[in-house]
Amino acid sequence: MTNKSIEEAECARYFMNGIAILSQSRPHTLLPLLWVLCAWITIMQISKFKEIGEALSIVAVLITLVFLILEVRENTAAIRTESYGESITRLNDWRLQLASDKELTRMFAQFNSGNLTNLDGTESQQFSFVYGSLWSIYESAYFARSYGTLGESEWIRFEQMMCRQFELVTEQDYWSSMDLLLSPEFKSYAQAQCE
Repeated sequence: MTNKSIEEAECARYFMNGIAILSQSRPHTLLPLLWVLCAWITIMQISKFKEIGEALSIVAVLITLVFLILEVRENTAAIRTESYGESITRLNDWRLQLASDKELTRMFAQFNSGNLTNLDGTESQQFSFVYGSLWSIYESAYFARSYGTLGESEWIRFEQMMCRQFELVTEQDYWSSMDLLLSPEFKSYAQAQCE
């Protein structure tokens, strides 16, 4: 038996008791009838207030959920903006490092023209570090996208740059030297997207 049916049964019992009292007393006495009506109205009002309270609680929970959803969306947008900003900052720092060092600029120009063979051992190592850091930036952006902290439109910019570098690195058979610098997942992705 539910609470509502129990309350209805109690109301019916009060009403029947009131009728019994009324029939035993003088017929013109309205006091027992008023007692029955008051008891019945009070019980019905309490049950209505209970229902209204439950309804208000549900509405409050729904409003809280909507508020939380909006907050999560705002936080997600802020995280994506920050992630993109960090990726662009790293890329710009890399470019500034290259531009501020005449030898690195020369080596990168040689690489872009397909003529990296005339570097000595130190220059080759230096170029590997700098070029590997460029690919680390692409990999970082890739994983930021995978984790949902970098948007798809922002990733497209990195992917286009990555594929341009992939063409250069494969033309000069430099891709195999990237095994130690890049995760297998990212390396496979770059090959699949850029070939």
